[in-house]
Amino acid sequence: MNKRGLLHLTSLAILACVVVVGTYSLPPGYESNSAAAKLAVLWSNILGDNNHSGTWYGMLDMVALLIRSDWVTGHVQSDIMPDARKKLIHTIGGIAKAKIVWTSNSKYTGMFKGANNVLVRLSTAQEPDASGITPAMAIKTLRDGYPSGNIIGMYELDGQKTLNFFENNLCTHLAERPYFPIKLRALGLKFKLQSSFPSCLGLSEFASYTESGAQVVSPVFPWALVFQVNPALKNSMSSNTNVNIADALVRGVPNGSILYKIYAVPDPNTPSVLEYLGYIQTTSAFHASAFGDLTLFFKHTFIEEDFKYHPDWQDFLSVPAHLQTEGRGVYEPYLPAF
Repeated sequence: MNKRGLLHLTSLAILACVVVVGTYSLPPGYESNSAAAKLAVLWSNILGDNNHSGTWYGMLDMVALLIRSDWVTGHVQSDIMPDARKKLIHTIGGIAKAKIVWTSNSKYTGMFKGANNVLVRLSTAQEPDASGITPAMAIKTLRDGYPSGNIIGMYELDGQKTLNFFENNLCTHLAERPYFPIKLRALGLKFKLQSSFPSCLGLSEFASYTESGAQVVSPVFPWALVFQVNPALKNSMSSNTNVNIADALVRGVPNGSILYKIYAVPDPNTPSVLEYLGYIQTTSAFHASAFGDLTLFFKHTFIEEDFKYHPDWQDFLSVPAHLQTEGRGVYEPYLPAF
């Protein structure tokens, strides 16, 4: 059996074990369906919440985050939360249907060639208050007969001093700064049990299968992605004082909005060379959703997967000065005007 077939059977086995999470279920054979059909199933569950959100968890639940294994985060291919676990960070957000409009001349493969059945979830890493938020974006791109491709982008691990979700650009890589508070450093040490560089996520899996489910034998993908925020959204949310970020997104981001332009960083040694790849645009309004908050799962690609194709990238990140400054701050000076 080839690798794709084995992964497919593994995903179906996982889904068979966790097909019911809370009051939600996925139909038998879900993963073998078309991307559009899978999106319809997920969207039906999202709308079925009647705009009800999840709930932030207490201190005892957060202690559990430091104890439980995060192996599933980077290894289980499923669209629902494996082993019925709680989503203890990025717990509440807003979710919308979307599409990624890629340029026609991109050299990158897999989902970089087409992503029309997409969910985008905007959330904050921890419960916000008036002092600011930690914005993040999770993108789920559905594929025909094969598990989804997922991308995660954030601003900074220690957040921003404003409630405007669109205040800053996002990136798939984040700096691990030495002055982080003990809570962030403890989480970082815990995540390092699964990846030596947990703040930098990879893109090789995203580039390895197309939207039609075809495998790419030799995937081509960039070092990192930078998401350049739409200044119109930044301006429209500039006066936001609502700590309920899901509600702010539902009220403030209309259907058809271009959220971010997407730029590729081809190689870590040439930060000034950014490639425009396209943009992500909503195809629905945003919704608050308990299903999106508690049950929907976004698999992470640990960057060690990318190192299999680019071993020199590991050498770059292994330099402490690079890891401590990596992320959107390195690349923002080279972004053109929106």
